[in-house]
Amino acid sequence: MDERGNAPSHPSIAVLLERGPSGLIPESQISEQFNLTQREGEALAYLLQGLSSKEIANHMNVSTNTVKAFLRLTMIKTGVSSRSAMIGKILMTQV
Repeated sequence: MDERGNAPSHPSIAVLLERGPSGLIPESQISEQFNLTQREGEALAYLLQGLSSKEIANHMNVSTNTVKAFLRLTMIKTGVSSRSAMIGKILMTQV
């Protein structure tokens, strides 16, 4: 619709992106594949849901520094050097 409420002269497309439900990637499978501890796997699962370190810390009842340590260890175990690379690697192993 244009600003006067009339139909547009050409077709328009809208795209809605939403986070998928949690649990799409089985945490236990990832933890086993990369030899993660329960808490490392839990932190990674929250990260895959798009949560920040502070949000993850609140969910896990730990400090943000502890979350960062969990994720750093997870990066080492997955053989990557950044969070985004870790997420990419996890997603690629699930395809």
